[in-house]
Amino acid sequence: MNILMLTPRLPFPPNRGDKIRSFAQLRYLARRHNLWCATLLEPDDDPYALPLLRHYCADLATIPVAGRARLARALTATAAGRTFTEGYFASAPLERLLDSWTKKVHFDAVLAFSGAMAPYAAAVPAARKILDLVDADSAKWDQYAACAHWPMRSVYRTEARRLHNRQLDWLNVFDATIVINSRESAVLTTQTRCPRLHVIPNGIELPADPPPADQTDPIVGFVGVMSYPPNVDAVLWFTDSVWPTVRRSLPHARLVIVGARPTRRVRRLARLPGVTVTGSVPSTQPYLADFRACIAPLRIARGLQNKMLEALAAGRPIVATTQAAAGIEPCPAPGVLLADQSEPFAQQLLKLLHQPELARQLGREGRIFVTERYRWDDHLARLEQLLAGTAAEAPVAAQSPTAARRPSPHQHLPAHRPPSAGVKTLLKTSAHPPASPGQDRPR
Repeated sequence: MNILMLTPRLPFPPNRGDKIRSFAQLRYLARRHNLWCATLLEPDDDPYALPLLRHYCADLATIPVAGRARLARALTATAAGRTFTEGYFASAPLERLLDSWTKKVHFDAVLAFSGAMAPYAAAVPAARKILDLVDADSAKWDQYAACAHWPMRSVYRTEARRLHNRQLDWLNVFDATIVINSRESAVLTTQTRCPRLHVIPNGIELPADPPPADQTDPIVGFVGVMSYPPNVDAVLWFTDSVWPTVRRSLPHARLVIVGARPTRRVRRLARLPGVTVTGSVPSTQPYLADFRACIAPLRIARGLQNKMLEALAAGRPIVATTQAAAGIEPCPAPGVLLADQSEPFAQQLLKLLHQPELARQLGREGRIFVTERYRWDDHLARLEQLLAGTAAEAPVAAQSPTAARRPSPHQHLPAHRPPSAGVKTLLKTSAHPPASPGQDRPR
């Protein structure tokens, strides 16, 4: 098949949730089909990622975008009664590029990654149109509203309402719409069946043999992009409300916060006893190998937390809030302990720090679980079937736009350079190097 893939961000390196999913899809589909990819290119994207992506694709188009212009378009769209999201990702050059491509190439299918790309994909003359919403982002805007003060509370709720209605529209426009788990599908559904709505989870690249944690040192780890507001909120809440209790019981306990672009407030946490803030790292695996336990204390969370899948795949148990854990089904997954308030969270974590054998046991259970349930090839084969039009109908409920009701926003609440090491590694050591475009690939 000739497949067109549209992404709102450069799908490499896979160092954050949306890029992990979009790159896995791109790599899988490019090995089996002719793939054209068009994406928006942000100022801080790594230009050394482009050769790798071009090696996978029949063609790759990157459309540069600028922050101030995007914000202006988003505000204009909001003032005109449209969604902030669609305005923020609007691009006339991308529209012209797609018009040019569709005049030269017959696309059998188009895959829009996230609602930001839905308007572009809807206009492409392809036999099959598939939308991967990933998360029902309208619910996240509702969560932001519940935590905000006026006037932003009103702004967020307006975006939540408008985006929710657009998501329901897209259910009827696209041949299939995908979300990452049943919690996200519930935002869009009330009836017993919706043939066009499908659940396809993320997967995980399993470490070959995760090393046992160093049981002599009780190290707690948090992994995530540290400019992302929900992650920032999570570590600030944890260090303020939970960490002092842990340190009183275990004065030699250490907390390591691993992730790129830490904000000033996150960097200041390194002043606290026992706390280390790493900033960007080439790989999280060496850090996971040192942790006795991981934490996911998110109070705002949608979709599926890849940081949790990675920890479980590394054989590390997790203490998580219900919000963070609910994305992995069933909840709680093996290897995950739940706590939503500060004192129970501290006690669950101390249980793992004081009992190394319990931590090892839960880590083994978690690794077995993700090995069996969260393998990329299993999930992406389903995506390929949807693109080809051969997938069976999915028993997922859907609601009409007029009857749709959004969940309460309070329902789950308790915000010229050298290539990066990750790019160098994948360029040199990709476990499954892609075929060159047009060579040795079944269509």
